[in-house]
Amino acid sequence: MGHRLTLGFAEWQCVATLESGVPTAVVLEVQLPSLQVIDGVGGLKPLGSVEKRMVHDSALKTLRVKDHPTARWTSSSVAASPGGFELAGSLSLHGQDHPCPVRVTVTGDQVAGTASVLQTGWGVKPYSQMMGTLQVSDLVDVLVEVTVPQP
Repeated sequence: MGHRLTLGFAEWQCVATLESGVPTAVVLEVQLPSLQVIDGVGGLKPLGSVEKRMVHDSALKTLRVKDHPTARWTSSSVAASPGGFELAGSLSLHGQDHPCPVRVTVTGDQVAGTASVLQTGWGVKPYSQMMGTLQVSDLVDVLVEVTVPQP
């Protein structure tokens, strides 16, 4: 019955400090109330507007966005790697702050950062319904894709 969900956020900002075109620090801030349900693949039936609204509302409740409206990732170090960078840093989510490494790839003006977040590591109880037969995985893959504006 469940779907593999793709969620997005309409309000976010990523600031990279550069020296000679190379990043030395990165900060990403996401306004969690701007969550959008983009897609749901799989499931017994297509994800319609009513189901998307249910997913949206459940996600906001699970993340307790009224108490914690912002997620913030801040780098502590940036190291060059083939095709991009390895960033060490910390994710502040759900009122908790923990290390969260990010792998960044760069292709032309396209930058993509990937990380995996174990929800329970930040005190988030993964969504579950129908006695656990419908649930969100504790491990969530995060992808940030950015087109770098030209000066």
